[in-house]
Amino acid sequence: MAPNTIPFRILLAIGIVISMLMAWNSEGFYHYDEHYQIIEFAQYKAGKAVPEGLAWEFHEKIRPGLQPFLAYLVLKASNTMGLNNPFQIAFLLRLISLALSLLVAYHFGKWIAKEADRPATSNLFWILALFFWCSSFLMVRFSSENFGGLAFISGIILVSDSRKRNYLLAGLLFGLAFQFRYQMAFAVIGYLSWFLIRKKFSLKTWLWILSGGVMATLCGLLFDYWLYGSWQFSAIHYFTSNI
Repeated sequence: MAPNTIPFRILLAIGIVISMLMAWNSEGFYHYDEHYQIIEFAQYKAGKAVPEGLAWEFHEKIRPGLQPFLAYLVLKASNTMGLNNPFQIAFLLRLISLALSLLVAYHFGKWIAKEADRPATSNLFWILALFFWCSSFLMVRFSSENFGGLAFISGIILVSDSRKRNYLLAGLLFGLAFQFRYQMAFAVIGYLSWFLIRKKFSLKTWLWILSGGVMATLCGLLFDYWLYGSWQFSAIHYFTSNI
């Protein structure tokens, strides 16, 4: 099913409505980290929580500051517009997660349609992405797993385009995937290792990807400084604290 056809647009519209209903009816959080290590950290930076009430991960400085910073921006923008109801703000966070998820899924589906040998493969992707309950349930989560996966998939899509600008952006997104969720390092390393073993990229291409990764790391340092008030490399703290 081609993305520019009327049946696909109808299918996409129905899928979006179902996903929005999922966002509206979802309550609480799928995992404690989504609330206590992202939203609570953002609340602390917004002056609505005290350090003594935060999870132990904050005091060990093992959580990245990137996603709490994004939640903080949403909180401040909501408060500026007079939106102070926490349930409405939580719904807004789920809508943002859903919008990003659908955007990435749309471009990933187009990439699959271009790369796949059989149209049935692309059709199966759209059915699972839009109508499998697990997909809608996870797409609305403002979680590190979701955002890390979105950044990783976006990097894969950009790597398929051979322009050097896209290699830089792909490296940046791979680095951001790591900043969202440190375990994404294994996915990024595994994916890029295939290109290294098959010698698919030139040295210049690797330098573009590496440059993007360095940019993401520097951004991560700035977000960690914003969160903890001092220069920290929380990935190292995460490793030493857990492993």
